[in-house]
Amino acid sequence: MSQNLLAKIMFDKSFNFAYIFKSIVSRWYLYVFLAVVVVGVIVFALIKKPKRTPNLSKTQKLAYISMFVALCVVANIFQIPFPLVQVSFVATIACLAGVLLGPIEGFSIAFIGDLIAGIIAPTGVYSPIIGVGTALFGLVPGLMFYYSKRGDVFNGIISFIITFILTSVIINTIGLTLIYSSGVLIEKIALLPLNLLFHAVNCALSIILIKTFRRILPKDKFNL
Repeated sequence: MSQNLLAKIMFDKSFNFAYIFKSIVSRWYLYVFLAVVVVGVIVFALIKKPKRTPNLSKTQKLAYISMFVALCVVANIFQIPFPLVQVSFVATIACLAGVLLGPIEGFSIAFIGDLIAGIIAPTGVYSPIIGVGTALFGLVPGLMFYYSKRGDVFNGIISFIITFILTSVIINTIGLTLIYSSGVLIEKIALLPLNLLFHAVNCALSIILIKTFRRILPKDKFNL
């Protein structure tokens, strides 16, 4: 394993607007594909009637969105250092945002939180593609819990299996490969077991918190 490349991935700190713009222009087809997929899912969420929706006023909803964005920023900045990886609980916060407020809101919250953290305190070279991957932690659980009639444990586990495959295995790998080189694939494969472990921790924590919120949050507001 290349220690120099691994260290660069983990600790390279840069938010370069020129690089991001150049990356989007030169690889426009990837961003168009991601945009089509995301827009398609959002249109589905808008058209298909969910089994429940939060009963919040616009002011209340804006307040909750702002709170979750702030939590995502904090979780992105203050990560727990482990050998070879840094552990974040962004996935848990994004999942809760998607479940409580809706899949579209969860996606937006996670993406904006990742973007703001990338600007004010980057922990690596920012990539909009990786930002979309992070946003899926809000979108996928939101869709599962809004449209599935199965229980919290089933919905939570399936949500995190899907997001692990889409983010850690596919989207983040593509994003890092575009930033650095194809050599990152070796590092990503080597780190997959650790990422899967911490993904499972986020999954368990999310399910516990969702079950807790069902008992303490007002049912007339969140319809949990």
